[in-house]
Amino acid sequence: MTKINAFFNLSLFRRRAYLAVPSAVLSLLMACAQQEQTRQTLADIDSGEELRQRNSNGQVSPRTNAEIKAAYYNYLDSAPSTDASRQRAITRLAQMELDLSKKIHSSSEDEQSIESAYNSALDKSIQLLETSLADYPDAPGNDKLLYQLAYAYEQQGDVASAALTLDKLVNQYNRSKFYAEAQFRLGEAEFAQRNYLAAEYAYSEVLMAPGAQRFYEKALFKRGWTRYKQELYVEAIDDLSEALVMHDFQYDQGLSADEQELNNEYFRAISLAFSYLEDELSPSQYFARNPNFKEVYRTHASLADLYRSQERYSDTARVLGDFVEHNPDDAMVPIAQVGAIEAWKQAGFSKRALDATETFYQGYNPESSYWQNYQDELVKAEALTKLRLYCAEQAKFFHGRYIAEHKTQDLKNAELWYQRHLRYFEDFARQDRIYRDYGHLLYGMKQNQQALAMLEKAAFDEQIVLDEEAAYLSIALSSTLLDQSGQLSYLEKLVDYSLWYLELYPNNSNSAEVAKLAAQQSYAQKQYQQTLRIAQSRSANVSAGNPEFELRYLEASSYIELKQFDEAKALLLDLQQDPILKGKQRQSIDDDLAYVYYQQAQTSLAAGNQAQGLTQLVAISQYASSTELAPKALYEALTLANDSQDWDQSIAIASRFDQLYPQHSLSNDVSKIVSIAYLKADRTDEAAKQFERISNFEQDAELKRIALWQAAELYEKKKDLASAIRTYRSYAHDYPLPAEQNLEAMQKLGELYQRSGEAQKRHFWQNKIVSRASSLAAASRTERSNYLGASNALELAQQSHKQFDKRRLVAPLQKNLKAKKAHMQEAIRLYGKASGFGLAETTTEATYSIAKIYENFASALLDSERPSGLSADELDQYEILLEDQAFPFEDKAIEFHEVNLARSQEGLYNQWLQASREQLAQLFPARYQRQTKIEAVALYD
Repeated sequence: MTKINAFFNLSLFRRRAYLAVPSAVLSLLMACAQQEQTRQTLADIDSGEELRQRNSNGQVSPRTNAEIKAAYYNYLDSAPSTDASRQRAITRLAQMELDLSKKIHSSSEDEQSIESAYNSALDKSIQLLETSLADYPDAPGNDKLLYQLAYAYEQQGDVASAALTLDKLVNQYNRSKFYAEAQFRLGEAEFAQRNYLAAEYAYSEVLMAPGAQRFYEKALFKRGWTRYKQELYVEAIDDLSEALVMHDFQYDQGLSADEQELNNEYFRAISLAFSYLEDELSPSQYFARNPNFKEVYRTHASLADLYRSQERYSDTARVLGDFVEHNPDDAMVPIAQVGAIEAWKQAGFSKRALDATETFYQGYNPESSYWQNYQDELVKAEALTKLRLYCAEQAKFFHGRYIAEHKTQDLKNAELWYQRHLRYFEDFARQDRIYRDYGHLLYGMKQNQQALAMLEKAAFDEQIVLDEEAAYLSIALSSTLLDQSGQLSYLEKLVDYSLWYLELYPNNSNSAEVAKLAAQQSYAQKQYQQTLRIAQSRSANVSAGNPEFELRYLEASSYIELKQFDEAKALLLDLQQDPILKGKQRQSIDDDLAYVYYQQAQTSLAAGNQAQGLTQLVAISQYASSTELAPKALYEALTLANDSQDWDQSIAIASRFDQLYPQHSLSNDVSKIVSIAYLKADRTDEAAKQFERISNFEQDAELKRIALWQAAELYEKKKDLASAIRTYRSYAHDYPLPAEQNLEAMQKLGELYQRSGEAQKRHFWQNKIVSRASSLAAASRTERSNYLGASNALELAQQSHKQFDKRRLVAPLQKNLKAKKAHMQEAIRLYGKASGFGLAETTTEATYSIAKIYENFASALLDSERPSGLSADELDQYEILLEDQAFPFEDKAIEFHEVNLARSQEGLYNQWLQASREQLAQLFPARYQRQTKIEAVALYD
């Protein structure tokens, strides 16, 4: 009711509540007015002389409202009560004060600042009107004064006084032109107080009053509400329907926002009344007695909306169905059926919704006879739009249920509704996702051709990809159909669709697979240029763990087929660097790379470029050494070099062959060729220098390494120590891999420096051997590397051990003790290194030596020189302290001997284990069943 009251603010007055201001008596009002010194009459004021004044220039100008009011107040102040014009002056002043209050009310100034002036004007008008009515109760026109007074009261928020004034007006002046409005306002007041019977009476008076046209529709509407409030629902509908007809909404011209709101209120009121009559009187039954009523559908639809808002969906469908049944010729019947379908869906009655949708399709599809009789284009457009959506909805419903339950009937129904949509609404098939979803269904039914026909329509518009998923499936189906039929038209689709897809989705998770699939199919069909086109559309993010690797491999293979070997080689070399290549992948790449190098070599040789051809043959063993072609190509290169009497090249190639393929069936032939090369070159004494030269200038890193090693060996055999040291040192620095060979070079350096008497340099390389051998990963260690590391560590430890033994603990005691401990710690560290290589002989010797060095350190402490100048007591105390210092080292010695001896339980026994047992018998006789320590010492002495 709030909205309807706001809309129908039928009062000519605007209601605002303000703080009441105490009224002043009329005499006080007049005293406040400007006083004139001369006596005036109303005739003087009315004649206009008092309404004009002269300015400083002598010109005449009209007086202001304030001056006019002051003139009237001056007149009243001096006019006797018997003056016949006094009543007229009072009413004029009252009107002026009311006009002033309206002007103040409409002012844009701050409300708080104008409130006082507004209330003052209202107070003055009320005092003036009350004075006039009291002094002149029978004066003509008092009905207007009562009307104005009621207005003033209402503006002040005095509703009760306003109502009493209006009641006086209607009781005393039932023929007044203000009568109808006063009754309407009384009805409004009673309605607000929920006095619905009294309000109904007042509204009825308005309806019966002559000249009430202005208020007739509004009063009729409000009387309908009062009857509704009194549960007189049929009577309420009578009034509301009549008011609705009287208003005559112009729907065809479009309703303004206010008109639409009013229209909504009319139908809401009627719907509420009908909702309470549901068991007594339906809208169809009610309107049967008024067949000319134009708002039958809107009334049913409004009632249905009311039920829907209350979640009474069954009642919604019932009301709309009732309309369809009783108004079969109404143009809005299709729309009503749509509403019923939606209601059944909202109610969760899927069976009824499905049945109703089928009925709707049969009755209103574009070929239905219904549209031959009814041509309301707006209704038809709305109905067909709904039918289009229902076709899509039904298809997807049955499609989804088929996926969940795998029932054949659901599959048939889904296909039926998809086809219905395509039959009548194919222009919207892409928008409604019919192409895509029907394509999915056909794909699941293994109808690949039909599925592709749908999916490609969903996916592409010319060369533009519209739907990523549909595009991806179109690509997959094109590949499948290509496999099934072998028709190149499917390959064309596959390639085109893939390139369009990759252009729009270069970084999509499926993009690499799309490119790979298209490239594989193109390659399989020997369409190598297309393969290159697809592969080159992708970025170079290559790894054996993703499809990009396969794509690049197909690109390289296409270059091979097209005999573009340079491009193929570059790609294969790049792919070969992937650290996670698996066995078969690596072998395939190596085989192709070997083939490419071999073909390039043959081309070079055919062109007479033997040097380049020979280099390309040798490169196979460098980049694809594990292939079957590699040793054959290397042998071919050797024969070419030998035939051309290039003995240096022959020797280098033969050395490489021996290194890489020592067990190959061609090894003997290689040996024969290289022996001839050495003899022909007559370089038996200079072989070493030649190998060193090759190591300096050969481009092949592996050949350089081998040549350098062989040079070093030959220098060593010739006892050219300086050259041997130089070449072995170069090898040790330049070729850390293979690790075992690197260790051998350092071992050679140690031996050569020993022969040359340079102990410090020997120790330097021994330490390098220990450090390098220790740093090798377990998988990289060999027996030889462990032996070299262990033997050198042991020898270095023994050197420190000797230094330890030499150092005696004599004065200066602190200096010698520090030095002796340093030698001991270094020896123990190196013994530990030696033991860490896991060689039994070395480990047991190192463990025994560590125990021995602890034992010797304890003895050295006990035998150390005593400080001079100690008393007997001080000496005894010093001896005790020495024993306390020595015994932990003796315990460590026992511990290491026991660790060593424990290895005998592993089936190991040697001289060092025997020595540890003998030492334990002396150090710990009680446990190892030997003589006590005292006895052993005695026997030793």
